Amino acid sequence: MDRDEIVSLLRKVYEISYENVEVASIEDIDFNKFRSFTNKVREARSSLIPNNETIVLRNLGLVNDKAKLAAVMLFGKSPQALAPWAVVKIGKFLAEDSRPVF
Repeated sequence: MDRDEIVSLLRKVYEISYENVEVASIEDIDFNKFRSFTNKVREARSSLIPNNETIVLRNLGLVNDKAKLAAVMLFGKSPQALAPWAVVKIGKFLAEDSRPVF
């Protein structure tokens, strides 16, 4: 088994999703980065997004009482310090039932 298959199996068996693990305080989020993102979304989609960043982060499922790993990876002030083991892979699915191409 390769690493991706092992991770997939662990997620199925233990229902673990590391992007949902709380790893930092909300103060570790770079709200300037987040505002830049929400401004781009407003421009691109003409969306009505609340001005309260914490509410938006909660609605996106990125924070509860603490910031989740996904929030840190996307908008953290120092994601490499908070999650030095984390790796981001971007893939493209060529077909609905295929594995991603990296």
